[in-house]
Amino acid sequence: MTSQGLLFIVGILSVIRGGFLLFPGLRVRPFWLKAGLLIAIALVFRYTGAFAAAAPPDQPDAPPFDTRRFTVLATALMAVLFIPNGTREHAPDESDEEGDEGSSETAHHEAPPAASTTPSAISSAWSREQTRVMLEYLDSIIVAGVTALFLIHFVVRSFYIPSESMVPTLLVNDMILVDELVYDFYRPGRGDIVVFRPPERAHSEGKDFIKRVIAVEGDTVRVTNDVTYVNDQPLVEPYRNPPSDRYGWQGLRTFDPVTVPPDHVFCMGDNRPNSEDSRYWGAVPVKNIVGKAFLTFYPLRRARLLR
Repeated sequence: MTSQGLLFIVGILSVIRGGFLLFPGLRVRPFWLKAGLLIAIALVFRYTGAFAAAAPPDQPDAPPFDTRRFTVLATALMAVLFIPNGTREHAPDESDEEGDEGSSETAHHEAPPAASTTPSAISSAWSREQTRVMLEYLDSIIVAGVTALFLIHFVVRSFYIPSESMVPTLLVNDMILVDELVYDFYRPGRGDIVVFRPPERAHSEGKDFIKRVIAVEGDTVRVTNDVTYVNDQPLVEPYRNPPSDRYGWQGLRTFDPVTVPPDHVFCMGDNRPNSEDSRYWGAVPVKNIVGKAFLTFYPLRRARLLR
């Protein structure tokens, strides 16, 4: 979900909650509750693209509606359709409240008024208890939404992977989370997977890149026969993609030594033969780093911490 869609949903829920604060005795009828939720869902889909997934770069005309959107929509509709309508107690007859001791004794032996659960009919009113429970859930959702918006804008952002440059660590269309705050307190380290704005000579067309930090300022980097050396020490790189003829060995198998300048890092893709990185356009300024990638969260079968 985009931050725009989340903000839209939190705004709608906040308006609803404000109505209950202004009118404490307000009762909710399932018809209006369900209608309101359906309208909110429709507006979010129509005007914000909140659940739209970005189309793969090799399929620019792919429809935005995919399994994720369908799952979210189906879940929301099911939740709306199965909202219960509460319980009502049968009101006692006036005759039960009148009479002498004998009649009260008779009433004592009669079964108490039964509580019957109404079916999911749009004409039934919610009980006061159910309204209270609903408001508790509403408050929790609003707080969670506001917290998520804060995290999205100041701490964590999500990205999707458009290319094969980080295979096998990251596959095309993987969704990842990036910590934007960590480098306000720490310097990038060797082995970090970072999202950054590449130098102008990279011809990125304004797109962010994701690579692995191989060396930091002051380090000397070279590549000889496809082996990477940092300060003349060969790197052990279990994360690398094994060489394959599939990529035609586009990557540089030999790279002359360079020393990383101050406040820069040297970045390379895990899929070296198919990665355009610092070997081609130089070191990355630390100020260009957006954040550190730390989690793959979609597809669910690949959800894991990144190392």
